[in-house]
Amino acid sequence: MLASMDDLTNPPSSSIDVDCKNVAQAIGLVGRLDGKRHTMLNFDNGTGWCLTVAGGADFYVVVKSDSNQNSVTLVNEAPATTARMDLCCGGQLADFEPEVCCPKSLVVAALSEYFGDCLPVAPKWRPE
Repeated sequence: MLASMDDLTNPPSSSIDVDCKNVAQAIGLVGRLDGKRHTMLNFDNGTGWCLTVAGGADFYVVVKSDSNQNSVTLVNEAPATTARMDLCCGGQLADFEPEVCCPKSLVVAALSEYFGDCLPVAPKWRPE
């Protein structure tokens, strides 16, 4: 599966492409999202749905989208705060509602689902 991560160290920004073979490797790539140098990671598993993880290092926004512009956003049912949160995504600082700012544990669940792993409880997604 192709994974592409932004690299904001040298303007103009560039991307790093990785052949991501399993969910463990994908989780490792998410660990590189620091909200500064690396702020967005895209996965394409060839099914027509792409998964984007953005933000870092503590909270992330996760979106699945298809070529018909359908998309769903991962929902955090127990947000850490009620205040909007600032995250750098794709090199742009934006504020997000706390319900879409997810800790790494929810990102891991979303990646596991995307890679086809069976989960005891499926992540919750909200249509956009």
